[in-house]
Amino acid sequence: KFQLGFLLNAGYTADITKTISYTGNLELYSNYLQDPQNIYIFMTNTFAAKLTKAIAVTWNFNLAYDDLYRPVEGKGPKLQTQSILGVGLLSKL
Repeated sequence: KFQLGFLLNAGYTADITKTISYTGNLELYSNYLQDPQNIYIFMTNTFAAKLTKAIAVTWNFNLAYDDLYRPVEGKGPKLQTQSILGVGLLSKL
């Protein structure tokens, strides 16, 4: 499917503490060929923490809004969310 539009992408990174960091990314897209007033929104949020020398935790929380996504027919669009929690073991080789 051919689309012509405008995409705006903005990112942000911050160290909350010495062991916790945040990374965020926001994407806004408008399709000029089909309903240009409707903006597709996708936002990713990542929190990463190093708990000990051997354990790290990452939490991703994503948000998406698309006017074309209608999970219930006849109803309006809905905000989509996704949450992922990861735990990792760290080692030096």
